[in-house]
Amino acid sequence: MSERDRLEGRRDRFFVAFGRLGVERPKLVSGFLIVLTLVGALFATQLTISTSRFAMVEEDNWYQHRMLEFFEAFGYPDAPLAIVEGGTPEQRRARVDQLVEALEREPMFEGRVLAKFDAELVAETLLVQQPGALGDFRRQLPEDADLPAAFEHGLEGIFGLLETQMLAALDGEIEADIGGADAQLAQLAQLAKGLDDKLATDAGQGGEGVDPAADLLASFAGGDSELVPSEAELATRGLDAEGYLVSNDGEYLLVAIAPEFGGDSVAEYAPAVERLRAIRDELPAIGETKVVFTGLPFLVVDEEATLAAGLLQSSVVAGLGIFLLLVWAFRSVRRTAVALLPITIGTVVALGIMYLLYDSLDPITSSFAAVLMGLSIDFSVHLLVRYDEDLRAGMTRGEALLSSLRTSGPGVVTGAVTTALAFLTVATTEFTSYAQMGVITAVGLGIALVSALLVLPVVLGRGDLSEHETPAKAFEGLRGAVAVARKAPFVVVISGVVLAIAGAIGLPDYDPAYSDLMPSYESTDALHQLEADGAMSPWFAWTTAADVEAAREQAAVLREYDSVGRVDSPSDILPELDAPKLARLRADFEGLARDPDWSKLAAREADPRALAGRAEAIADALDELAFAAEGAGRDTKSIEAAAAAFTALGLRLESVPTERAAATLREIEGDMARLMGPAWSTARTVAERGHWLISDLPGVFEMRFAAEDGSGRMALFAYPAQDLTESNHDEGARDFTLALESVDPQAAGQGVSLFRHNAMILKGFKRASLFSISLVVLLLLLDFASIRKALLALVPVLIGMGWMLGLYSVFGLEFNVATIMVLPLMLGIGVDSGVHMVHRWDLNQRFHGGRAKLDEVVGGTGSAVLLSSLTTMVGFVGLLFGKHLGMIQLGATMIIGIGCTLISSVVFLPALLLALDQAE
Repeated sequence: MSERDRLEGRRDRFFVAFGRLGVERPKLVSGFLIVLTLVGALFATQLTISTSRFAMVEEDNWYQHRMLEFFEAFGYPDAPLAIVEGGTPEQRRARVDQLVEALEREPMFEGRVLAKFDAELVAETLLVQQPGALGDFRRQLPEDADLPAAFEHGLEGIFGLLETQMLAALDGEIEADIGGADAQLAQLAQLAKGLDDKLATDAGQGGEGVDPAADLLASFAGGDSELVPSEAELATRGLDAEGYLVSNDGEYLLVAIAPEFGGDSVAEYAPAVERLRAIRDELPAIGETKVVFTGLPFLVVDEEATLAAGLLQSSVVAGLGIFLLLVWAFRSVRRTAVALLPITIGTVVALGIMYLLYDSLDPITSSFAAVLMGLSIDFSVHLLVRYDEDLRAGMTRGEALLSSLRTSGPGVVTGAVTTALAFLTVATTEFTSYAQMGVITAVGLGIALVSALLVLPVVLGRGDLSEHETPAKAFEGLRGAVAVARKAPFVVVISGVVLAIAGAIGLPDYDPAYSDLMPSYESTDALHQLEADGAMSPWFAWTTAADVEAAREQAAVLREYDSVGRVDSPSDILPELDAPKLARLRADFEGLARDPDWSKLAAREADPRALAGRAEAIADALDELAFAAEGAGRDTKSIEAAAAAFTALGLRLESVPTERAAATLREIEGDMARLMGPAWSTARTVAERGHWLISDLPGVFEMRFAAEDGSGRMALFAYPAQDLTESNHDEGARDFTLALESVDPQAAGQGVSLFRHNAMILKGFKRASLFSISLVVLLLLLDFASIRKALLALVPVLIGMGWMLGLYSVFGLEFNVATIMVLPLMLGIGVDSGVHMVHRWDLNQRFHGGRAKLDEVVGGTGSAVLLSSLTTMVGFVGLLFGKHLGMIQLGATMIIGIGCTLISSVVFLPALLLALDQAE
């Protein structure tokens, strides 16, 4: 006996042992499978779906470590974003104000909303913007003037100081600044007019609704503060003419919301997402405006719901489709039920193992149930088709059962192992999601394989095994394939090889844009708006700096790169302090014995009549100044305008009902305390310290830029100049990444991840494909113990993959993060058909003296290959019924690939055997 015969004898005894175990010990086998399934179901019910964007790579990955280190120090920067569109610009601003007011009433969002850039937002730093301005004002006061006390007495105290200042100038006690007089008078007139407008608006007497508290604060900062920039400067900061966050095309406004998140899971994001939508839906309409939400929290929550529904739909559709196809093919519900038992056990147990190993599914692994059903049904199909074929040949039920296991079992096992190993090669990639998909599908295939080898003997081995049985008419449908192969074998072979080579040469490109694969719902449609516009692109990234000046240097370098569109830096809020500026800032507070008690100002009861008297006194002083200026031959227009403004203010204070005026003044003085207190405190603290700290930032900016770990570090956020997903594939993402890493080697974020992660994906799947083909070849050599037969079994999948790639090129398709896994998987999945065909050819040619009968090979195993391929394709059809475009494209790609491999197996391979004179 040859070594080959001994190997085949041991292999036959192995499969016969499986059959006898099921026949002789059905209760033991059944009990084991039932317990296994119930335990799997118990754990499977606890499985959840995670759509985390930051858990798709192992924590020990070099790049992932960057991301996690930033999250640990700074928190999660990806926040909800509202887009306000439609209507007129004025209506959009009104809608933003309405939304912000509602959000600020919610504890979850209070103080965490950024929609408009104005003096109020950055009041803490306003006095530092013009160092020396406060000192100049103090020098225009008599030496005994009590500035802190004046602030504590609110508008009356400040008006008293202004009157004192003017009278002192008239008496020659102070030297008037002739050159800057017109600007100062214009500020005074603006202040008086602002108060007048505010009183008129509140009393229903007209007015423009201005903010006099902000005007007052700006006047103390010198009136031309850099934080009240020109319209052109506002545009460079992503702001419209009124300081609202605006898109680059100016068509919609933006509201950034930064609730505190402890992670990026659905459980973390869902409360904020649900509350934001509820608040939005409760707001009354303003014109044709509408508010839509996007941002990572919304994407995660929406995608989780979509994937959960898609998992159920794809599983149901795949199961139902396979059931109907098998009923049609076998013409027997009993046969169909037998075929479905192993995949049911394998899928349920695999889901339970998924929970034990990984806790949850994700956007990639959520498709594995439909994939597993489509793949593992092959085992039962091949065994049952051969069983029925042997019954028709006259064997008894027992003989047919053991024959099926001996003749089809090796091909089934080889196909299962090659497919499982192909999935395990995917586990070599650095992406956790792909690795999990590979591991759990391989495990599921193993369970389904063992189940098939055990279940079929248990079910088919009942009753009298010595009886004969006549199954339904055999499934046919390949006569045409045999005819094509026999009619022109050389034409089929040559044209098939040429088309495969052409397809392989035109290897499709890789599209890195994951966002293109997400379903169309509010948050994803809005995300695409941001991608196209770029104002607040989701592909932003970050660098970190040790202090404010380091941040300033980084920002300056980044802004020189063409690939960087905008940089948000804490240094933009905290102006540079060189030695001269610091000296002027210190002079602002020199000699002040104390600071104002801002709580006194906040608690003060305003007296409109007393303030009216102060306004009239200032108007009188201005009249005297105008008289003196006229006598000196100077222009008095600015003085007269200021006097008229204060006179009008005095009249307004007297005409508005006292209670109404008092309420307005209380509001204004409350705003003064709230704005001027931080401005004064920050300026004095920085003057004494001599440099900036991150804690000097206004609250909403400190939350955005400052590290939460107390290190004092700060973040800078950079936005790309172009849509990274549309710019020659990786080129834009690469340039953007290299720019950020040039200033901080630890730079990270979605924009950098797009480049780094996709580089990992491409490298990983090239490696996985190499491993896959190597393992497949090795297994084929072990299975057939013949290089010639191993190559014959490999030919159909290689030819079929070439055709598949050619179809991709013809239709202009590209691989993406979902379909890239097809390359290594098709090698393992597609080789099954060739393995079964070559096994049957080998047996047949030995039986017929060296030349196989093509009709018997294709009519027998070919039918099983056709049916198993169709059931696998139906399994992937289930993915087409989901809403996630990534899963849809994965399903479609696998259907195309398996279809091409099927044609190659039942048409090209028979033609090749005829051309090689190995069949007739």
